[in-house]
Amino acid sequence: MNPNMLKLAKRLVLSETKDASSYQSEIEAGFTVCEKLRQELVTLSGVSGVCALLNRTLQLLDKEDVIRLGIIKIRLDGSFERAEVVRGPSDKEASERESVILPAQLLDLLVTLIGETLAVQIVGTVWPEVDLAEMKHDAGQKEGAK
Repeated sequence: MNPNMLKLAKRLVLSETKDASSYQSEIEAGFTVCEKLRQELVTLSGVSGVCALLNRTLQLLDKEDVIRLGIIKIRLDGSFERAEVVRGPSDKEASERESVILPAQLLDLLVTLIGETLAVQIVGTVWPEVDLAEMKHDAGQKEGAK
């Protein structure tokens, strides 16, 4: 997985958690990131394009991650159908990983398809309050190196 997209996913999940302190809230923030991206991507590629992107994202995740996140399937509108997952106490590292794994994989796949520069621009449209200067700089350097 692209380390820049993992770092970006962490920033986005953090921006969505704000005051939340529970493990469950962190997981929900990861889904919120994906939902906000889904809404923006539907505008660009249509519902069927987003469904294909999200289905491929799930295929790239470990089956255990999909089960732990409670994902059943992608609905026709591109949203996630999820089962209620009862979680016990979890250590901070596992909690952080589970909260960012889905958005990080989605961002990574998006970068593969459209490039890091455009992916970062899309993220900037959805989260204008998140500082993406470092990400834009890194993407620009990669684009210039090609």
